[in-house]
Amino acid sequence: GTIATTGIGINTTNNSTAGDTTVSQTAGTITGSSGIHTSNSGVGNTTINTSGTVTGTSGFGISAVTSGSATGSTDITNTGTVSGGSVGIVTSQSGTGNTEAIIDGTVTGTNTTSDGVENIISGTSSTGNIAVTQNSGTITGGTNGINSLNDGTGSTNITVAGVVTGGTGAGINTLDN
Repeated sequence: GTIATTGIGINTTNNSTAGDTTVSQTAGTITGSSGIHTSNSGVGNTTINTSGTVTGTSGFGISAVTSGSATGSTDITNTGTVSGGSVGIVTSQSGTGNTEAIIDGTVTGTNTTSDGVENIISGTSSTGNIAVTQNSGTITGGTNGINSLNDGTGSTNITVAGVVTGGTGAGINTLDN
């Protein structure tokens, strides 16, 4: 199917007592200012699987934000094509769960100041791990191809088996504090 809007294509919110959130796209197109956005401040996990085309014209292609006292993990798997004006795929975690992006397709941050894939764990009390696994495909960013920031105590693991291209920054940029 096709979802097209000037707002956010798919927007989900998981509050403090809610369980898991899953968004699955098996084909078709999702287009909006941001393609898919999930917000999780609950105890459940967030899972996003895409096989079609997801486009964020000015914002994120796919954005998964886990905040506050959230304990769940965030997992994004892309076998299709994702592009975003600000970032292709971004996971942001300030709870205690892990973030993982598995890429088997194409991910592009289309602006000159954008990243292809961005994973962030913020907060020194965060214990989650960051994993970006590219089995095939291409990741391209106007600034960085892959950008990872880990302020917590967990590990950061980046595995690349395809093409990663950065613009004014790096192909792969990591910072563990």
